[in-house]
Amino acid sequence: MSMETYQTLRDSRHGPLLPYLQGIEWRPPSAEDQSAALLLLHMFLGPALRRVNFVLDEEVPMLALETIFDGLRTKCSLLETIKLEVANNTSPSDFSASLCSRFGSYHALRSIHCPSNPLQLKDVAKLSSLPSLTTLDIVVSRDSGIGPDKLASLQGQPIRSESRTQWTFAALQTLKTSGMSMQCMDQLTFFKFPMLQCLAMTCNTSTVSQLSDPLYAIIASQCNHKTLHQITIHDKRTSGDLVIHPSLAITPTHLRYLLAFRRLRYLSITAGPWETEYDDGIVMEMASAWPEIRMLNLTTDVKQMGWKTSSMCATTLSIYVLTQACPLWSLGILVDARGAMQFDDIALRIEQAPRSLPQQSMMFMLFLGYSPIDDPDRAARMLSWVLSKDLFIFQGGHRVPHTRAEPDEVQDSEDGLEDSHARWVRFSKLLYRYGSMREEERMRASGAEEGQ
Repeated sequence: MSMETYQTLRDSRHGPLLPYLQGIEWRPPSAEDQSAALLLLHMFLGPALRRVNFVLDEEVPMLALETIFDGLRTKCSLLETIKLEVANNTSPSDFSASLCSRFGSYHALRSIHCPSNPLQLKDVAKLSSLPSLTTLDIVVSRDSGIGPDKLASLQGQPIRSESRTQWTFAALQTLKTSGMSMQCMDQLTFFKFPMLQCLAMTCNTSTVSQLSDPLYAIIASQCNHKTLHQITIHDKRTSGDLVIHPSLAITPTHLRYLLAFRRLRYLSITAGPWETEYDDGIVMEMASAWPEIRMLNLTTDVKQMGWKTSSMCATTLSIYVLTQACPLWSLGILVDARGAMQFDDIALRIEQAPRSLPQQSMMFMLFLGYSPIDDPDRAARMLSWVLSKDLFIFQGGHRVPHTRAEPDEVQDSEDGLEDSHARWVRFSKLLYRYGSMREEERMRASGAEEGQ
């Protein structure tokens, strides 16, 4: 509708235009009308409103926004969800303070989405007063460093500078943050999340500063070990040197902090620049600690030179153990598939398995990064006991071609591919061949059991 139609409707009614309206998505028709159109939104505000979504592409005076926010507070006492994407012409710190103050006054609010306007953590702290807030999706201002004195002043409680106050988001179940600097990550120790189920953090390590504790230790100390079942950590930096930092690493010492989350079902760490080295030992600990894990990604996009010289490395034994202990459907892992000993270990475990044949995994995606391999035939022969012949494999940033061509036919058709990738292509073809054989063996074994 045109602006004139809205104005006519406004002038002809005294109450809400749609008194039973529960949701609004507000996109003003043109840039020059956005401020005026936003004020006309008042005619739709009523006691039944539960959800609002503002998308404003041009700058809108803060006064116009505050008028709407005040209207939401006085007219929409049951408002549950608010999403805001707006260009603003005020300073980021003033906008953050005003926005969080308004959000904090909507006592029935359950979900806040503010994916494009950076908020400062000292202002986000005000949202902990919302008793029903379950979802928080925000961009964190990179300069939102706060100290305990500042946080205490928000609550009106003077504290010593060396102590830390705890702000508890009592009902929060999903927390998504982007734009996190190392300083912001360190500030997470000011907050407690006793009901958190899903945590997603996007950061950028272009500027690395010291954390008070390892990142995973901070997560383990502030979240409930019994409720958190999904963790996603993504470093957006894709260039520059490898990060060698005592608080940021994908190593056994760091990963063990996450073993406390016994109900973990989804763990994805995508941090190519981070120091990455783990072995079969820590992977076996994960398999034991996370019996419900369905998706596990241990940063497979790390550059080849960033981990080849590592003093420790997982092997294909880790893949075997994970498939037998966990209901995985997707796995991202760096392995060194060279050397015969790992396959001897797999063969021994197969012989010692309580059933006649190993359990075949339901996994359908395997991400291997720059994992090296020297004997694709033996690797495929052993792993075909547990991996599907139709498995999708990604290696070196590319999907391994998935056809039913004979391995010998493929070997000479991979001109231009690096040796390691060509071997994984051959592994994929052999996996299909051996996988078909395993299916027949399982059918025969099943028939034999039924005949007894």
